[in-house]
Amino acid sequence: MEADEGAELGRGLEELAAAFQELVRVLLNGGEAKLTAQGIVDIAAGLMPRCEHAGVIVVEDGKPRTLASTDAVPDHVNAIQFDVGDGPALDVLVVDDYLKADDLADDPRWPQFGRKAVEICGIRSMISYRLYLGRRRGAVLSFYSTWPHAFDDVAAAMGAIFAAYCSLALITQALGDEVDPRRAATVQREIGVASGILMAAGKFGADEALARLHSASQRLHRDLLEVARHVTATGRLPGELGEQRLQDGR
Repeated sequence: MEADEGAELGRGLEELAAAFQELVRVLLNGGEAKLTAQGIVDIAAGLMPRCEHAGVIVVEDGKPRTLASTDAVPDHVNAIQFDVGDGPALDVLVVDDYLKADDLADDPRWPQFGRKAVEICGIRSMISYRLYLGRRRGAVLSFYSTWPHAFDDVAAAMGAIFAAYCSLALITQALGDEVDPRRAATVQREIGVASGILMAAGKFGADEALARLHSASQRLHRDLLEVARHVTATGRLPGELGEQRLQDGR
């Protein structure tokens, strides 16, 4: 059993590494980074296992709108969420770093939204990630599938990687600047190293490691890359109680 679990973890890490490499390769594209929300969505939809649609919504002054999407399906799903007033992409802004619906046909958290999403759009699975843009703006990256239980732990970890890049893209757009290719490569490398350290020290999976990086970034209002560098240098997340080492298992 342990051998099977080790092999599964190894395959998952290989898939994560491949996703990192492909994302950076496409973003650099001959030495120029083309880091936009639409670009991230298009790339992520092609790499995310069992993902059929993807999109980003932003919320400004309490009003949500679709910013980027692979096709019309995310727009329709978002319209349902906006109409009923709930759903993973809206709730993730206030309750968690990411929310996953394994089967919207019978998810008790969003009965009205789930029923309409299945009936109108045929969407059964959905996973949404809060993007970190500061206190005044909110944004969410979501992946959709017509398969129930489409997104496993490896897919959830990949989604967190894409969410980190998408946050960087939106922040950069807000600043009216372009992302330097070296910055994109640095983000890829250092987040991956920090996630590996957390996984090895804390005995948990890739999705939880990435979620902890994101959570620390939000809680402390620090850049995700800065948090990753702290983990790489110290072996622990910043701001933990007593700055205890993860090796202690606490």
